[in-house]
Formats: sequence, structure tokens, C-alpha cells
Amino acid sequence: MTSAPASIPDESVYFPSLVSLRAAHTELLKRHRETGETPETVAAVAGFLQRGQATGALLDDDDDRRAAQSLLNYWTALLYRTGQEPPEATLADFDPSLAPELPDSLCPYLGLDAFGEENGGVFFGRQRLIESAANHLKANRLLAVVGPSGSGKSSLVRAGLLAALKAGAFIAESAGWH
Repeated sequence: MTSAPASIPDESVYFPSLVSLRAAHTELLKRHRETGETPETVAAVAGFLQRGQATGALLDDDDDRRAAQSLLNYWTALLYRTGQEPPEATLADFDPSLAPELPDSLCPYLGLDAFGEENGGVFFGRQRLIESAANHLKANRLLAVVGPSGSGKSSLVRAGLLAALKAGAFIAESAGWH
């Protein structure tokens, strides 16, 4: 296997993801169907193979690597059939230093932890329930939220209802409540 380059300077050298690689493959298929094996198409295939090979440095999942290598193999075979010598088309080894640093704060999934008020921006899908609870509070001083363990009661109250009330979303004066 070919080693990944120490650093990949820009996306003109690689595809940023398997999805991008697949999209380029699809466009190349269309081009090949429309124009056949013209010198321009053969050059585009060679460029695709070079970028695809470098993309291996970004792919750590075995299934993703197999899928990517399969696309490269397809175009390598096409070049061989046309009498061309294809460029190296074995995926580069995965290089963990090229993986982006993603802070956990960007991930809205908290596992089994409850959403808190600070997570109100990523808490979604319960708007009608939040509105119903807020409307109940307009007419009543007490709201009981009941349900089975793990059903999202705490998240509903903290990230949904409290965050909305502190923003004054349903009851104007609720923004000043403690």
C-alpha cells in the first residue's frame, strides 16, 4: 500500500469525503457515456484516480475504504481496456493526523444524559409538547410532567420549556422569572 502524504495541502489533491468521491464518480460516468473514451475523458479519469488514491488518507472506516477502492478499480479497468497505463490507484493509508478536530460541544447527541437549558438550541422535535406545557402554565401555577424513565421528561422541561420561558417565547413576562 502507498503511504499517505505527510500533509495534504488542499482539496485539489483529494476528495474531502467518500460522498464527494462518489459524486465525482457519477459525473465521470455521465461524461464517459456522453463522450466515450476521448483523450479529455481519459485525462479526467486519470485525475479522478489520483485524487481518489489520495483520499484514502481521510478514510478510516473499512466499509468506506472498500467502497472507495471499488470505484478506483472500476476506472483503472477502463483505462487498461483503452490501452492506457493508469496511475497508482491503491488507496493511500489512513492518516489520523488529517482527521479534523471536532469539539464534543458540536454534537447534539448527549447519549443518556438529559438536555439542559444550555442545550436549548439543539433540542428539537417537541415543539407542540413545549407549547402545550407553556399554555398550561398560562392558566395554572403547577405543571406535572410524568412519563416512564428515560422518556425525555427532564430534557423537555430544561431544554424545551425553561429555555423557551426564559426567552419569553410563550409568556411575555416569563423572561424575568427565576
